[in-house]
Amino acid sequence: MSALPVDQWGAVPSRVVRGVRAVARRVRPRGFRSSVVPGLSALALTLGCASPALAASCTVASIGLKFGIYNPFAPTALDSAGSLTLSCSGAASEVVSFQISASSGSSLNPAARTMRGAHEGFSIAYNLYTDPARTTIWGDGSGATVPIAGVFSLPQGALVRTVDFYGRIPARQNVGPQSYGDMIVITVNF
Repeated sequence: MSALPVDQWGAVPSRVVRGVRAVARRVRPRGFRSSVVPGLSALALTLGCASPALAASCTVASIGLKFGIYNPFAPTALDSAGSLTLSCSGAASEVVSFQISASSGSSLNPAARTMRGAHEGFSIAYNLYTDPARTTIWGDGSGATVPIAGVFSLPQGALVRTVDFYGRIPARQNVGPQSYGDMIVITVNF
């Protein structure tokens, strides 16, 4: 049996929160080109092209989101950050617009996401955001959520763009010491 991590005073067990788990799932809506990015450590991604006639080709990669150790007695929230890298190529000066959506995960409510514990019945609240101040919830545009969107031109026919996103676990949640995780599907349309 492994020992639980302890807080800075060595007395109270901290809660281990690993972050979101990867899920490999292909989504191929009619008229969309899609592929699942291999080797993701924390998020599942689906890449789609809004129109098969577009000449641009884009791939996406993720640097996972992990929260680390959560202390339920800490007075401040536990924050983390992750990023996606879009790599696009096509004709020089071609304009590419993209929209990146995040699913609601296991809570079925993107405005109130939860990570489930390894033991049934336990969960911890968290959410994903589009801004560093963590005021705009990242989702699919339903409810109070917004997708990440942007437009760029391909200088010399290629461009790599990093898109950051942010996570937060609110402070002072009464949770048991165990691993928590969630499965989020990230969809990129261009």
